[in-house]
Amino acid sequence: MLDAVLFDWSHTLVQSEWDDALVEAGHRAALGRDDAEFTARWRELILGDAHDRRPYAELLSELGIDDPDAFIDAEHGVWFSAYRVQASAVALLEMLRDRGLKTGVVGGGWPDPERILRADAEALGLAAHFDVIVFGPDSLVRACSELEVDPAHVLLVSDSLGDVQRGAALGMTTAQALWFRADDTPGIEADFQVFTAVDVVSIVRRLARSTA
Repeated sequence: MLDAVLFDWSHTLVQSEWDDALVEAGHRAALGRDDAEFTARWRELILGDAHDRRPYAELLSELGIDDPDAFIDAEHGVWFSAYRVQASAVALLEMLRDRGLKTGVVGGGWPDPERILRADAEALGLAAHFDVIVFGPDSLVRACSELEVDPAHVLLVSDSLGDVQRGAALGMTTAQALWFRADDTPGIEADFQVFTAVDVVSIVRRLARSTA
């Protein structure tokens, strides 16, 4: 029995390629000036292991930013131009909901705060196609709770094999999305691999038949 399909956000539904020029432009917009020294310190803290996934606003304060929220808004306004949505995402979500399935988007939500990611979902035309939008370290559990579904009746689609492992531990059926990137973390395998939106639909049909 399948009640819901959850999608990871970054590199599954939405892709953004790293661009050093955009990083510098984002900082220029947020600071109102070019500041190579700030960008160098930002790289050291944000891209290193020392951040320990602390809230981005907290890290910016550590870097001397007086108004982290304003900085994040200005920076993200520049970065947003690099985002692109999986080509068949809207059609896929509509098809799943037409089949009576609940849909949700989940993700770790770092470094961007949840308010930014929710605004992105709206701006990209995806928010209306989800029954739940949840970001944070416990997003899988929270999404199932809000949807009132048993994890055993959920299909999780994510590019990340770490997500796959967490979903499987909760009893979810898992599918690794390979349309944007191929995570090859050793020792972890999804139940399925999907290269297109059609593959997701095929899995849903297969699961429906197996419980008929």
